[in-house]
Amino acid sequence: LYTVSVTSGPCKVISDGHVYVVTGIEDLEKAGIHVYPNPANTYIQIDFDVEINQIWLFDIQVAVVLKRSVGINERMIKLNVSNLPRGVYTVQMIAEGRIYYKKQLID
Repeated sequence: LYTVSVTSGPCKVISDGHVYVVTGIEDLEKAGIHVYPNPANTYIQIDFDVEINQIWLFDIQVAVVLKRSVGINERMIKLNVSNLPRGVYTVQMIAEGRIYYKKQLID
């Protein structure tokens, strides 16, 4: 969520919030983000050329099953999914002010 705040003396104005959501695989690839293998059974690997702040893995009921902060110099993350039940999950990443989603199968 992005807002703009302008202060002049005792007056302050805050703009409406804006969220940028990117969902397509093409958008992930253009951003330099690669999530694989799909389906996965032991790990999900995420390679990226951009600065990612957080990675979440949600189950089908939108419950967070994994959350990972990403270090400033990291360019690859492996998420251990070997203990998760089979099903459809969603990987969510925040990178450079945008939210990226990818459907992920755990087998």
